[in-house]
Amino acid sequence: MSELLQVDDLAVSFATKRKGERVRAVDGVSFALREGETLGLIGESGSGKSTLSRALLQLVRPSGGEVRLAGADLATLRGRARREALTRLQMVFQDPNASLDPRMRIASSVEEPLLVQGKGNHAERRTRALAALESVGLSAEHGERYPHELSGGQKQRVNIARALVLDPALVVCDEPVSALDVALQAEILDLLRRLQAGLGLSYLFITHDLAVVSNIADRVAVMYLGRLMELGPVDEVVERPLHPYTEALVSAQPRIGSQQRDRIVLEGDIPSPVDPPSGCRFRTRCRYAQQRCAEEVPKWAEVEPGRWSACHFPESLPLRGVEGGQA
Repeated sequence: MSELLQVDDLAVSFATKRKGERVRAVDGVSFALREGETLGLIGESGSGKSTLSRALLQLVRPSGGEVRLAGADLATLRGRARREALTRLQMVFQDPNASLDPRMRIASSVEEPLLVQGKGNHAERRTRALAALESVGLSAEHGERYPHELSGGQKQRVNIARALVLDPALVVCDEPVSALDVALQAEILDLLRRLQAGLGLSYLFITHDLAVVSNIADRVAVMYLGRLMELGPVDEVVERPLHPYTEALVSAQPRIGSQQRDRIVLEGDIPSPVDPPSGCRFRTRCRYAQQRCAEEVPKWAEVEPGRWSACHFPESLPLRGVEGGQA
């Protein structure tokens, strides 16, 4: 598979109320996402996952680095070329209720992106909107309803339809099932898989739940305090982590019977992105930390074919995973 999205040394920082102080929400992130692939992105709250996703879509301005879509640097595009490129990147947000205008009928909400982009006349836009609703398992009758007349799962289907109506190549899914119950989560994940198979979509799937990532993603990237700690095929990362932070995340996932292992409890809270620790960002909570970890920033490097890690000792630590690769 060829690369659809290439992210190189991406950084996003925000000024605080204190003069000269900045929050480094994303700090030197690099990865590639392939055509037709689902890349999971996991990490604790405050790790920078959502800020990263918004920087990819140019909803927040990166302070450094590059985001290239099919070889084109999004930051350098202007005018029509920029608008057309950004239509190929769409997003499904976490809260299905907050994502819809309560005063608009569903069909009009799905049609709105086409109107903003100046695509077709009213009849053509309505036809595409209804086709998008049908593709997510909703009917024209649903299109005449208002958001409050739909269930949570139906609303999230509408949000997926809105993302699809512009025929994107990549859909960023920001915690799209976290607000749903377990049964509805399974339905939405199955829908996303079917849409991907039928339309050739790529997904960046953001979540804090490793079990969800294991269910849908091909590869997974682990993020902590603005940086990537590990990246690789899901089963390999879950079975044999190469970073202590990944090991802790894997141990925190609930399991049944013989697969249950003692949880690794991380001491303290995630440090402030205003003044992150020297050296390795994770060292203040890492049970394997050594002096080198405080003095030297670990390189983001391909340790094995397809396996990336930002740890000084990626293959020598006694890290444990889950047998069979299922979180």
